[in-house]
Amino acid sequence: MATVEFFFDYTCPYAYLASTQIEALCARTKSELSWRPMLLGGLFRSQGVDSNLAATMLAAKAKLLVSDQRRWADLWGVALSVPRPDGYARSVDALRATLLVADSRRAAVIHRIYRAYWVEHRDIGSPEVLRALLDEAGVDGASVLARVDDSVKQALRANTDEAAERGAFGAPSIFVGDEMFFGQDRLVMLEEHLGGVGREPGQGRSTRLAEGRVVEIYYDISSPFAYLGDLGVRAACERLGARLVHRPILLGGLFKEHGRELVPFSTYSPNKQRFVSKDLERWAARWCADFRWNSRFPVRTLDAQRIAVALASELASSPDEARAREVLARYVRETFRVVWATDEDPTDRAVLARCLRDAGADPALVSSANDPAVKQALIERTKEAAERGVFGAPTFVVDGALFWGQDRVSHVERALEGWTPPE
Repeated sequence: MATVEFFFDYTCPYAYLASTQIEALCARTKSELSWRPMLLGGLFRSQGVDSNLAATMLAAKAKLLVSDQRRWADLWGVALSVPRPDGYARSVDALRATLLVADSRRAAVIHRIYRAYWVEHRDIGSPEVLRALLDEAGVDGASVLARVDDSVKQALRANTDEAAERGAFGAPSIFVGDEMFFGQDRLVMLEEHLGGVGREPGQGRSTRLAEGRVVEIYYDISSPFAYLGDLGVRAACERLGARLVHRPILLGGLFKEHGRELVPFSTYSPNKQRFVSKDLERWAARWCADFRWNSRFPVRTLDAQRIAVALASELASSPDEARAREVLARYVRETFRVVWATDEDPTDRAVLARCLRDAGADPALVSSANDPAVKQALIERTKEAAERGVFGAPTFVVDGALFWGQDRVSHVERALEGWTPPE
């Protein structure tokens, strides 16, 4: 029997969401669940990460994440009230108390404290509140809190240190042996790893086809996430009868619009970098895609993106709209492929000419990368994306709702099937 170790802190809404599903997942896969409290602030400090994420996060990203949390809760049918009006209450005492609770009552205590924190907005840092919650979960709260001593404090630190040593960088971090699955959005992969049949949240809620509906994708071929997200959303649109519209932007320009000029991957902790590299491989395998990390990363894609803008403009006047859309989609696919499957150089115009030719377009269009009007058009498209709330790639738009990341393709599918995502 496999053991699933669930490292968590009460202050993370995504860990709360995952906690509502993990027991049923383990039951379906006949796995043993081990609850592992850790202190998220301590984990962040061990990774050299600012523990006040809200202070460093883009406003557009913070806004979308609140919607994202509500969406997961809605698809799973669980209660969640975000954001907390008082920010993030202290959780260390609750985590220490959780370690003292007998295994037979630990799940009940965890669920009660999580609900108090993320649904009722109670202050679990208050000794009186915490004692009452423990009582409500069927344990003697006063007795548990009286037993908190240096050994319990050390046990929580040890859990946190162990999580960091094994590769954790946030919550929830879920381990099966040496394999780590991070986040509520990797539970499907976790279940499949355990031999089960993964099922996306909300899958089957509605099965109507999305014939004629539109998915927009903001992308830059410099992003491996956009490469994989493009593959995933293409398949979803083909299956559901939706139309995919590509919106080329310049990711570096988008970051500047939001006051950021860094390559995000370079800012990640070593643990997060290792996980992301492994995670990309998992997504590629999931969508049966060839994937190789480009040896020139960060990749310069200015010419390729300008040509995409020029191609889209040229095709806009085509009497055959469907064919024009397919030519652009093939060009996007080919440029993604040379960067993230065959490790080629997208600054080589011979490579870009080949991509145009293979897409059924005129290879001479490579010269459009020097056209001042095309250059300005890409700048304007990037600014418009930022004004719309786009802050990274891939970003998908369905009926005005934004979805960020290759790991939100399933949400795009649900929206195409008729789900109205909470905002």
